[in-house]
Amino acid sequence: MFKLKYENFQNPMFQRSLAKLANFPGYASPKVSYGVAKIVKKITEEQKTFEKLYTDILKQHAEMDENGNIKDDGKGVAVWKSEELKKQFEGKMKEFLDIEFEVPYGRLTLADLGDLKLTPSEMIALESMLNPMEGVK
Repeated sequence: MFKLKYENFQNPMFQRSLAKLANFPGYASPKVSYGVAKIVKKITEEQKTFEKLYTDILKQHAEMDENGNIKDDGKGVAVWKSEELKKQFEGKMKEFLDIEFEVPYGRLTLADLGDLKLTPSEMIALESMLNPMEGVK
């Protein structure tokens, strides 16, 4: 079992690396492939929860258009109802991104990954999921 934080969902390298894990066909065994699938499924479920809660928090603090969508400044940045609400949002986000969730499966070892090649940046992004020294001689 290992834990991840919601802050991972805002890390593009984490997202790309997780997709790389999910789509790799050459794991060491079918058992490892199944384990990776279960890990990715759990993380994907948590990401859906994250996205819903993030949107709910954002809607409480940002201006909405006539269709109920969050207004943005044309550059993808939310338009805030007030400067005070922007500060409240930022405070709530610090707390929100620190939420941890458990993934009830073991960490992956380098041996589990078979021929999957991860860059150092990808390994850092996935470090909560990896036990890279296990099985290394």
